[in-house]
Amino acid sequence: MKNKKWLALLLSAAMVVPVAFAACADGNDGGEENPPAGDTGDTGNETVDTSTKFTGKIYLVGDSTVCGFNDNYYLPRYGYGTQLYNYINCDANQIVNLALSGRSSKSFITESNYATLTNSISAGDYLIIGFGHNDEKNEADKFTEPNGDKSTSGSFQYSLYENYVKLATEKGATPILCTPIVRLDTGDNYNGASGHITSDGDYAQAIRNLGEDAETTVVDLTALTKADYTALGNAKAADYHSWTATKDGVRDGLDKTHTNLYGAKMNAYYIAQEILKSDCALKANVKTNAVKPTYETDYNASINTDYEEPDYKAPDLSTRSSVWSTVKDTDWYASAFGDIGGENNATTSNFTIQQISNNSFSIGNSTSSAKGKIASNGDGIASVFMQLEPNRNFEITAEVELTTVTAGALKQSAFGIMLRDEMYVDTYNTSAKGNSVIAGGYTGSSDSTKYCYNYQRLDGSLKSSSYLGTETNFTQGQTFTLKMTKKNRTVTCTVTAGSTDYTMTYTDVSFEGIDTQYSYLCLFATRGIVATFSNVNYVAGDISTGA
Repeated sequence: MKNKKWLALLLSAAMVVPVAFAACADGNDGGEENPPAGDTGDTGNETVDTSTKFTGKIYLVGDSTVCGFNDNYYLPRYGYGTQLYNYINCDANQIVNLALSGRSSKSFITESNYATLTNSISAGDYLIIGFGHNDEKNEADKFTEPNGDKSTSGSFQYSLYENYVKLATEKGATPILCTPIVRLDTGDNYNGASGHITSDGDYAQAIRNLGEDAETTVVDLTALTKADYTALGNAKAADYHSWTATKDGVRDGLDKTHTNLYGAKMNAYYIAQEILKSDCALKANVKTNAVKPTYETDYNASINTDYEEPDYKAPDLSTRSSVWSTVKDTDWYASAFGDIGGENNATTSNFTIQQISNNSFSIGNSTSSAKGKIASNGDGIASVFMQLEPNRNFEITAEVELTTVTAGALKQSAFGIMLRDEMYVDTYNTSAKGNSVIAGGYTGSSDSTKYCYNYQRLDGSLKSSSYLGTETNFTQGQTFTLKMTKKNRTVTCTVTAGSTDYTMTYTDVSFEGIDTQYSYLCLFATRGIVATFSNVNYVAGDISTGA
């Protein structure tokens, strides 16, 4: 039988469970120590580090449970690749984290980061491979079959072996496979999808099998995190995870997939300790006196000290707008909100929001005194909108005609389909700037003859795509076809203008930083544009998972 190098497949009852301390039910630190039974609180193997300094580079590939982020959440997301340097005797720049959110072992090879890997990794380096969450997705560009071995085309093992394990070994580097961390399960059940056992098969087991077959070290993060989360229970295991916001000072918006700094450090610690127990040569470079993360120290350090709780309350949709009463008996609601030029401007004299039929609407601003705008510091729009669960997948299409375009008003003007974080009903608000993506058109503020198709707002900042026109602007009677598709944390926006499709794909988009319960799908127009949306077709999909 070939030598089994995979680690922690079966965790004995004597395994030390990670240190954790009790948190108040509202998410605040209760200051009361409550480690799991049998936990010694061990913080390291020795007081003096006897490891040797690593001289090469450690590359990491994987998904959002591995990669870095730049969140403005209350408890921001961190992948374990960002924290590995704490446990390896090396300089931080010797660890090259190439992981990308939303990618699978299949889709990652199309990215420039994969080209960087193939062109950079060399003899003496290591490659830590952390895929699985997104290989499970039923998407053609991501899905790999969990069954089948490393010679079975289309299988998870084949993808890992051909694209990563072989690449590393052929370059003289050493691959290390990591099974995916579990997703937090409210019922503490990690024997199904939360533990990466789907109707298609067992993804963690596929990695274990590959490790045995290819004689490659495996760190079984699935087994390790399952044991840890089960011992802690859901409420305490949630302390490892990202929380997008607070509500009245209490943490809110739990992310069951992504870890915070504390969780990332714990997972990096696990990796280092398992390598230390293995026959992998990297064990000589693992810090032997590494301190195990604790709730007391590392949870508090995970809190974003710059976070400010939004002054926000989700709209009550039990009654519809009293201003635009024509929008009735559909899933759509009406609102003019945001930076609309002042208090009391959400009126029919300033904005048009009219239902023509169940799937047709006329929306926008047509007065000579332009109202609303899409600006760097916030949005102001007329819209009909639909309230969605933030993880709802969907597809929506619409035909659009610009029925009114007011000459001289087209600066910071826009129209289209918008998916956004927060919603206000008929409210003047100069700071309506939650995350959003838009399939539609937008005119710049500095030069009204320029326009672009598709754009987004991320962490408050407006990010347009490259301007596509410099000679003419949007014109009355112009028609477009719009399409937006959301699959998990990826949103694809397409504007068809004439015979040309303009498509932008936005990955790792979160719509939970302000409104933690819902996201909002809008048909909108603003500032000198009235648009007629017809043949609006919304198709709801499933609730997304993945990383």
